[in-house]
Order: sequence, then C-alpha cells, then structure tokens
Amino acid sequence: MTRGDIVAVFCDALHEQEMAARLTQLANFPFRIFPVRNGPSMYRAVRTFCASRNCYRCALNLCTGTTEDEDRASQAVLASLFEQLEVVYCGCRYMTLKQPLDVLFMMCVYAGLPMPLFSVVKSEEDIEQLSLRFPV
Repeated sequence: MTRGDIVAVFCDALHEQEMAARLTQLANFPFRIFPVRNGPSMYRAVRTFCASRNCYRCALNLCTGTTEDEDRASQAVLASLFEQLEVVYCGCRYMTLKQPLDVLFMMCVYAGLPMPLFSVVKSEEDIEQLSLRFPV
C-alpha cells in the first residue's frame, strides 16, 4: 500500500460493521471507514480525513441520512462539505441531492435513462385523470 491508495469510506455508524464486511469481500482496494452518526461527528470525521488527506485516493459518500436525522449523517451535507473543501469524492453531488424527486426523474428522462412509468400527482383531480391499472 503506497501513499494515496486508500479510499476513505464515509458511512452511517449504524451500518459500519455491515459496510466493513461487504467491502472486505467485494473491494479490491484498501479502504478506511469513517463512521458518522450526526452533524458533529461528520465534521470531526471530515477534519480527521483532511488532516491526512494526501494518504487517500478519494472519499466515498455512503451516508443515508437527512438533515433532520439525529442518528445518521446527511449525504447532502457531506457532499456539500466535500465540494467546499475540493475533495475528490464518489456519490451524488450536493446540487443533485437537493432537487425534488420529480425534478430528478425529469433529469433522468432527459438524459435518456430507462425509467419506470410514473406521474407527478399534485391533486385528487390528477389521480382521476390517470388511467391506473391496479395493483399500482
């Protein structure tokens, strides 16, 4: 293992053991897990990562929380931190994560990605206009 080969994996502390087990089986690269629980622990983990940044190839954002969660880190906040600190990372970009779901679907459709059929429903009248076949 040489300098700069390690991938920093940021994940929810709740899933640290499971993540370590899966990565050990599947990853063909060295990694270090940074378990994060909430905002303060995320900032500590990012500071620790940045203090030895030249040891890492990149960061991997596997957090699944939202800004309202107390026991999981927000993937959008972590992505925003990485972008501000100019960290090379994998995972969704902050600007993508903060988009409403219908906008994300439109982005996928315009990009030509295969999507399941869907409709944006904003009122009861919208539901009545759909030709739904149950089960939905």
